[in-house]
Amino acid sequence: MRILGGEAERASRGVPGIRLVIAVAAAAALGLAATAAPAGASAAAKAPSGKAESKKPLTAAARKKAAVAARRKEAARVARVIRAAGPPPPVRQHYDGIASFYGEGQRVASGGRFNPNAMTAAHRSLPFGTKVQVTDKHSGRKVVVTINDRGPFKKGRIIDLSRAAARALGMGHRGVSRVHVAVLPKHPVKVAAAAQGKKPAARRPAESAHPSLRKSADAAPSDNR
Repeated sequence: MRILGGEAERASRGVPGIRLVIAVAAAAALGLAATAAPAGASAAAKAPSGKAESKKPLTAAARKKAAVAARRKEAARVARVIRAAGPPPPVRQHYDGIASFYGEGQRVASGGRFNPNAMTAAHRSLPFGTKVQVTDKHSGRKVVVTINDRGPFKKGRIIDLSRAAARALGMGHRGVSRVHVAVLPKHPVKVAAAAQGKKPAARRPAESAHPSLRKSADAAPSDNR
């Protein structure tokens, strides 16, 4: 066999039995090399399956614990976003600023599921159910929407429109736009007394119709003496 080298071949010529022994040894070595590779490949292929089988399904208590942790994490994230946005603007009849829009399915703060095809909007201060007219300063278009959600929680933005309202204003391709928001006369809002720096006046108790209570009120001493 040429693969064994010249010296081995010359040595095998002198002793015929050595040639047979060398041939058998070479064949055995080649056979072991051929069978070792598939064995190693099969062991490597079995390794991932063994790891997958080691994973145990979560119990009901573990799933409940994971759900509670996820809700707490989301609540903490929302709280951080609200704090970063700063205090909400005071209740007024007119607002000027940047409007954005959102179209993802989610629940609104007033209750129910968000409908991206409805003429609604989110505002941080106006009461739910308030109708406002939004005028796009870029396109000049106007749309009337109903406040049913809270937001937006990003500095500089005053209102978050539904996808349908944003399309009506022509701002669907821009994402944000400068707008003027005016509360409609049929839906006036009361400006909070705290926002005006005034304290609400104390209400005087109504006079009772019961005779005994009326006599006790008349018998009370007067401060104007």
